[in-house]
Amino acid sequence: MYAKRAFTHVVCSDESHSTQGRYRAIALVTGPVEHLRKLRDGLKPAIARSHLKEFKWAHLRKVSHLKCAREMMEAAFHAGLGLVIRADVLTWDTEDPRHTVENRDDVANLGIMYFHLITAVLTKRWPDDCRWALVPDKNGSLNWDRLTEFLRKVGSHTPVVLASQIWEDPGESLKREFRIESLTPWSSDTEPVVQLADLLAGLGVFSRKHFSQYSGWLEASSKQARLFENDGPPPLDQESVKLKCEFLHDFHNACRARNLQVSLNSSRGLRTMRPTHKVNFWWYEAQHERDRAPQKMRR
Repeated sequence: MYAKRAFTHVVCSDESHSTQGRYRAIALVTGPVEHLRKLRDGLKPAIARSHLKEFKWAHLRKVSHLKCAREMMEAAFHAGLGLVIRADVLTWDTEDPRHTVENRDDVANLGIMYFHLITAVLTKRWPDDCRWALVPDKNGSLNWDRLTEFLRKVGSHTPVVLASQIWEDPGESLKREFRIESLTPWSSDTEPVVQLADLLAGLGVFSRKHFSQYSGWLEASSKQARLFENDGPPPLDQESVKLKCEFLHDFHNACRARNLQVSLNSSRGLRTMRPTHKVNFWWYEAQHERDRAPQKMRR
């Protein structure tokens, strides 16, 4: 992927809780080819040292997994995250007015969220002369054969590109609207940058879903006490929450040290108020009164 030079920049993506749970997220990691290559080379040994075939945020249940997440974070910042590499995480709340519709189509809604995030990042946060290789997680929830049903500019009358054309050529509409030169879903276990996107998407969801538990952990930690008081080792799910609280705290401190202006406590979850910052946690809200989640077609 990184050897091809028909493009100048790479965007890797992954999802978290994309079709289940209250809070859901998509993360994009974007940057110039040479910096994404450096990021990839830095992430690989961190994952290899953990003896994991693949890092998955959902599977962070051991101290060794926490160590891997921390090393991935350090490698990402060392490679230029927040400087020459962007991370944009879009989260949405399925209990807000936009999403509380009958028979909601979560897969179609995921496509719309990809549309909003890709539009915002590729067309507003990077120069117009960038040429992109889009590398989503091959095992995600979205059927990428239907990509062009969603990746159309609002108000555009550009014809939809046939799905069969995408794999060999992303089509003139994607090139014109988004400057996407290639689209190749990649298995996340072979692409460390997609695993980083998974980490960030999962972290975005966790910071909102478990903020109360994070606050309890933080208060308890300041008193040098345990979050989960019991006679023996905490249950696996509670231990996982504790470890994730530790990583959330580390990540937020790392952002603060770099003046990336990512809020946590005041917003009760990771949130960036100025999307121009290169670590951007965006909470999706309805763009207008008719912005409603799509519904499944009745048969």
